[in-house]
Amino acid sequence: MTENCHDPDSIAVLIPCYNCGRSILAVVEGCRPYARIIVTVNDGSTDDTAEILARSGTSILGWPDNRGKGAALIAGFEYLLANFDGHLVATLDSDGQHDPADLPRLLVRHRETQADLVIGRRDFNQPVSPPLRRWSNKYSSKLIARLSGCRVRDIQSGYRLYTRSALERLLPWFSSTRFALETEAVLLAHKMGMRIEEVDIQCIYTPESSLRSSWRPLMDSWRIARVVARCLFLRLDRPPRG
Repeated sequence: MTENCHDPDSIAVLIPCYNCGRSILAVVEGCRPYARIIVTVNDGSTDDTAEILARSGTSILGWPDNRGKGAALIAGFEYLLANFDGHLVATLDSDGQHDPADLPRLLVRHRETQADLVIGRRDFNQPVSPPLRRWSNKYSSKLIARLSGCRVRDIQSGYRLYTRSALERLLPWFSSTRFALETEAVLLAHKMGMRIEEVDIQCIYTPESSLRSSWRPLMDSWRIARVVARCLFLRLDRPPRG
């Protein structure tokens, strides 16, 4: 993929951050060639993330307590819709699992298909990924696809590209403030008739990123199940939250 496949002025990058002091600068620097603005959201980190972000050259949002990845994404989306006039918003994780060099893949897929949402699809058969997360992601995506009719193979991937218009439609309907928001966004987009595309990406698992993950299998799986049930029965002809 070439770097001249897009106009960086039309793209913003949003990175939710939690205890990522050792990885976030490399992620930010990797994103710079592709975006006009990079927004980081410090979700109550207890390590040196705040100090690292202060010298990262990004637009920084955040709060002292941990509110969840979904809350960080919502705050970032709201900020960008109010302060950025570009067409596309990319999201990726702060712990180094997502390679910024894969962003052109998502951009090319959007350019080719005009999709409202492009998802970076991970390879669940990689032996280096944590077995529990690999099993959970693979089979939960299959189950959710069967229940909802949304044929997305990696519904929980945080590496994404949203159009501005998609975010404007989705944001009022979000209910989750944790990991489940990413599943909710896909199901809502599907229910609204948006075009969703996937493209293969690499996923870089390291012992450090696995230890730093704030994923809680039982609680977060329960939250995702609640979000799936809500989306299945949601009526779009009624006013959204708030």
